[in-house]
Amino acid sequence: MEGIEVEQLPLSQTRSKDLANLIIDFDDESCQNYDLHLSAYQGEHDRLKYLLQDQDIKSHINDRIRPYLSTPLRLAATAGHLDSLRVLIENGASLEAIDVKSQTALFTALVNRHWDCVEYLLSVGANPNGNDQNLCSPLSVMAQRGYYEGIKLLCTWGADTEDFYRLLSGLPSLPLTICTTYHHFKEFSLLLLFGAKPDLGPSYRSSHPMIVDNCNTSLSGTVMMYRQIIERCSVPHTIIKHKCPPEFVYLYYEFGGNLCIKDSKGLMATEISDQAPGLEIMKILQETPLSLQSICRLTICRSLMHDLEKIKSLPLNSKLIHFLLYMEIANSINQIPKFEKSDQTVFKYKSRALPIDWVIEEELQQQDKVVETLIVDVDGDNNNNRSSLDNNQGNIPPPPPLPPPPSRPHFIQLSSNRVAL
Repeated sequence: MEGIEVEQLPLSQTRSKDLANLIIDFDDESCQNYDLHLSAYQGEHDRLKYLLQDQDIKSHINDRIRPYLSTPLRLAATAGHLDSLRVLIENGASLEAIDVKSQTALFTALVNRHWDCVEYLLSVGANPNGNDQNLCSPLSVMAQRGYYEGIKLLCTWGADTEDFYRLLSGLPSLPLTICTTYHHFKEFSLLLLFGAKPDLGPSYRSSHPMIVDNCNTSLSGTVMMYRQIIERCSVPHTIIKHKCPPEFVYLYYEFGGNLCIKDSKGLMATEISDQAPGLEIMKILQETPLSLQSICRLTICRSLMHDLEKIKSLPLNSKLIHFLLYMEIANSINQIPKFEKSDQTVFKYKSRALPIDWVIEEELQQQDKVVETLIVDVDGDNNNNRSSLDNNQGNIPPPPPLPPPPSRPHFIQLSSNRVAL
């Protein structure tokens, strides 16, 4: 480059030079050698290999340079140079080194939508939750910006969808509520599929004792603080407040969300406004019990910890697998079921008005072998009972009836290779 004026360089190289001057302070005396930083930012992985052969230079692989206190790895992730990332990590670069904002290399790769770099960093052990000193988690940023691919990668590698420590430290809300605020429905659906809790109910509170441990006030003060956090994270209140479309209400309901949750003032979401697109459907669903079919789906998914790969590998036919993955909602999201209320509770679905208890029976009868697939004989006795019933048709008196099953299942037991209701 010696002897060539900047104005004579190609436009791409000129812009790269200008950006490098903004991102790398070449006058930073605390950084003894900025060659690694410049090569990483410009994607010169061959030069990086050459420089890292020198053990003295290699010892500075995690040095931070002003103005953003960036390491070479962070600069390579910012620019999206996957080959440079590989070279640096193979030579011992720290995955969790932070910059002046406590952002890791993974965080900057996510923000700049370099998905190949994100996937590689996660595969070699980068923390999907970022650094605890940063009050904003990577998943929260992806939820705010509506980056579907970023949410998918983070959740696949185990990102925490309910980061309560950050909530206690001042994070405004949870990723699920953030998606609701910005009307990111696809991302909202994806978080629920990966097991994001629809609401932080009493069971979640009892499993997080740091709620009490981090509050030095009285018990009443602890409860009030918890209620304020619940209010900030309440999806129903967010849906009404930010005028989200009705599909948010319906999907939240199908995932077992509590539509009757109250804020710190004791008001439900339907009581804080009289004008919102999802208000009417929310009022009706508050009084509509979840169908038996949806309860079965929720129980199976929760038993499998919302592991999508395990759900896909269940010994069920494709229609039931699609149902467990909520694909019937995703495929017809522009035709959200219509709900109407009359003297008798009626569930109107796909232009059919049927009593709630009849809907499940009719839909199961229309699918091949659904009943045989769901109602599985665990002890081997049901098949004998069924054959004996068939043989006792006509004048032969039937055997004593079996005890009636409960009207609604409260749990589903999962064995090694079959599902039992």
